[in-house]
Amino acid sequence: MAKYKLFYPPDPASAAFSTIGGNVAECSGGITGLKYGVTRDYILSLEVVLADGSVIHTGRKTLKSVTGYDLTRLFVGSEGTLGVFTQITVKLLPLPEKIETLLVFFATPQDAVRTASQIISNNLLPRALEFIDKSSIDCIKGYKQEIQIPAEVHAILLIDIDGREASVKTETSLVEKIAMENKPLRVIIAKTPKERDTLWEVRRVISPALYNMAPFKINEDICVPRSRILEALHRIAEIHKRYPALKVANFGHIGDGNIHVNIMHEEGEQQKMMAEKMIEEILRTTVELGGTISGEHGIGNVKSAFLSLEIPPQELRIMKDIKHLLDPKGILNPGKMFV
Repeated sequence: MAKYKLFYPPDPASAAFSTIGGNVAECSGGITGLKYGVTRDYILSLEVVLADGSVIHTGRKTLKSVTGYDLTRLFVGSEGTLGVFTQITVKLLPLPEKIETLLVFFATPQDAVRTASQIISNNLLPRALEFIDKSSIDCIKGYKQEIQIPAEVHAILLIDIDGREASVKTETSLVEKIAMENKPLRVIIAKTPKERDTLWEVRRVISPALYNMAPFKINEDICVPRSRILEALHRIAEIHKRYPALKVANFGHIGDGNIHVNIMHEEGEQQKMMAEKMIEEILRTTVELGGTISGEHGIGNVKSAFLSLEIPPQELRIMKDIKHLLDPKGILNPGKMFV
């Protein structure tokens, strides 16, 4: 779409190999979610094949429609349990004129979280606002990367500002000023597209680099209110103390409270069971903090046992009734979402 000066904002980490159908089924998010929202915000209409073979059309190819129930949003994020998408109409936006990228090193995660909070409270809305913790940083250092990260760095913010060139220049200066007020160890601003790509490499290599810690990974994507991010990180650290044999790395979309908690463990059933037990504690804590057990990865079959932690009984019954109405024989993606 770039040749038409348009773009599709949702940008999940799997964008290089995932399909639009899969993205719609999961209601994928990504690094631009803070400013631009998630997949459901860009789906105008769907053609769906139901379990009985009939074909329905939801939504309209218009930017507004409030005729009847919003069936489009019902199907977006349904994880293939309600129907099969055969046509998807998306909304595109004008390509931003300019993108600036900042990489900021901090001595403590508290400084990084406070900086992110102040950016938002100053009515600035970055294209991306990413957080990387010390464990993730240590993994990056042992992986292919061009940016040298000093030993005293315990947290990183990666920030994108986009829009008209004049406004981007102003907002970048404001973000830099806010960062400088929170005792950063270093602020790096990309001067060229190549430098921007180099800065983003720090974020892109995290997932593969985590395997330097341990050979097995359970990746959760909790999301909490922004005001409780620091508390969530503290609670995760406290839970980790009860499982010293495991390793934990946190990174993600701090701008919208979406933290990717990665539990790394060694081979063996005992290690796996410990990791699963730790995950359960983290999910329960997340709900206690007013958060959600899945910000963008979905429920699938791994989290289906924990759905009732967040969804009250009556609401859960309504969801199951909808599933039964549209798929009475349970042939669409069986075993997913509901136990």
